[in-house]
Amino acid sequence: MFVGAIDLDIMRPLAEQYLGSLPRVERTDAPLDLDMDPPDAHIEKTVRAGVEPQSQTIMAFTGPFDYTAQNRVGMRVMAQALELRLRETMREDLGGTYGVGVTGGYEQIPEERYTVTVAFGSDPLRAEELRGVVFEELRKLQAEGPTQEDVDKAVEGERRARETNMRLNPYWAAQLIGAKASGQDPRFLLDTTTIEQSLSSRSKKMHNVI
Repeated sequence: MFVGAIDLDIMRPLAEQYLGSLPRVERTDAPLDLDMDPPDAHIEKTVRAGVEPQSQTIMAFTGPFDYTAQNRVGMRVMAQALELRLRETMREDLGGTYGVGVTGGYEQIPEERYTVTVAFGSDPLRAEELRGVVFEELRKLQAEGPTQEDVDKAVEGERRARETNMRLNPYWAAQLIGAKASGQDPRFLLDTTTIEQSLSSRSKKMHNVI
C-alpha cells in the first residue's frame, strides 16, 4: 500500500517490475484462527507490586460486533461520550481519580468483535468504590443512552481528530488497508458529509452494545 504525493508515471513501472520479480506460489492464504476467544464469564484479578500506595484499574468489556464503517465511527464516539460521563462523575464529583480513559476498539479477523476498555488510577482504598461507579454509569448508559450534550462533544472531538488525521499518510494507509480487508468501498472515506451526519445517530444507538 502506497499513500502520499506519488508520481504514478514513476511509481507504476517500479511497482510492476517488483511484483513481476516475485516467485509465483500456488496457494490460497487465509487468516489463522488461534481460537483465543475471550472468556464468557466475569473475571477479576488483582496483581500486587511496587511499594507506593497506588492502584491502577483496567476494566475490559467485549462481545460480538457488526463491523461496518458507520458502526466503527459510532463505537469511537460512544467511547468518548462514556469517558466524558465518567470523568465528570469520578473526577469532578467524587475526586476519586486524576483521570479516566475509555477506548472503543474493534476487530474483524478472525471474528467481528468489539472491546471497550476503561482505565483509571486511584487510591487503593477507593478502587472498589470507583469500579462500582463505572458499572453504575454503564447501567445508566444502557437504560437512558448518552446525553445530547455528551454526544455533541464526542462528535466534535471525532470531527476534529478526523480533520487532523486526513492530513497524515499513516491514517490513509490504515483506512485503505482496513477497507480492503473488510471488502468495503474505500470511497466511503471521502464522503465526510454522510459520515458526520451519521455520527450522532449512530453513537446514540451504540450505547446498548456494551
